[in-house]
Amino acid sequence: MASWDRQHPRQGVIPGFAPPPAAAKLRRLKRSAKRCLERLRQGPATNVELLAVGGMRFGARVHELRRAGHRIRTDEDKARGIVTYTLSETT
Repeated sequence: MASWDRQHPRQGVIPGFAPPPAAAKLRRLKRSAKRCLERLRQGPATNVELLAVGGMRFGARVHELRRAGHRIRTDEDKARGIVTYTLSETT
């Protein structure tokens, strides 16, 4: 929930202020998140592959994509230490 949605007795109204629509906020993806999405559209990708395109915090980019509505499945092979991400469908 955004801070302007909260009701608080001391919270005043700012004249002329309109919060951005929620859908517009979710569409703004970082450049590295867009690169991760492009890679996932090609097929399943491992954590090593996403590290190469999304940078050190590729897990945060995957989370960002999920919040934007993309369905990403995670399969983990604990013995080898490899995680595979698969893009299912976009809602």
